Amino acid sequence: TAERPTGLLVLKDMPADSLTSVGSSNAAVSPSVGEAFDEFVPYELQQHRLRRLVRLDSFSQAVDEFYAQLETQRAARELESQQNAAWKKVDKARAAQEERLENLRSKEAEDRLRGEVLDYRQAEVDELLSLLRAGLASSMDWDELSEAIDSSARQGDALAAMVHSLDLANHSVTIAVEPCDDGSGEEDMSKPALLLKLDVRLSSAANARSFFAQKKAAAVKTAKTLEATGVAMRAAEAKAKKSVDAIKVSASIRAIRQLFWWEK
Repeated sequence: TAERPTGLLVLKDMPADSLTSVGSSNAAVSPSVGEAFDEFVPYELQQHRLRRLVRLDSFSQAVDEFYAQLETQRAARELESQQNAAWKKVDKARAAQEERLENLRSKEAEDRLRGEVLDYRQAEVDELLSLLRAGLASSMDWDELSEAIDSSARQGDALAAMVHSLDLANHSVTIAVEPCDDGSGEEDMSKPALLLKLDVRLSSAANARSFFAQKKAAAVKTAKTLEATGVAMRAAEAKAKKSVDAIKVSASIRAIRQLFWWEK
């Protein structure tokens, strides 16, 4: 009589030291965790002699097991993808909040440094501001004043050399100065020049107070943002966890009824 077809599942990618047939015609043997099926066949053929096989009672059972594993793997990948997407939103929100906080802290540090530099250079900055105000009071326009400053700078005038740009419409001058090294009073030539936008109508001390006020405002904003970030991130994490839990429940419900291979 002809050999009755059985169900054989051929396992994928097995190490050479475990290439043996397992199971029997009377018992179903499950593959180890992480193993996957390569194919299903009704008989053990010559090319399968060095492959690990899972023997089942019937060919139809082998077909069902093969496609059931494919469906399980697909569902697992989909579940992982959906979970990753939910947590990715949290990571993106956290990165945006951290970037905002970093910008605020940077602004706070820059304003503090500008105020400190003005305090240290108060005498020379006041002298420069006085000269600019005197020039404007003499009815000299900004173009003439700018040309006079450029000419003086070329001749080695230290005060004129500090001027980076003039803005008549906004009553401002931007000066370029070397930052001091940690308040020691010594210039750090390795650092780029610090640009300070000043109101020519105010003294050096008044401009410094303006920078310190901006620094204080930035510090308050940083503290409020940090507090709001904590609240926002806890809400985002709770929402993501709720979404992930819902995804798991949905996946569990789908897994209760396993589709037959011909329904896939």
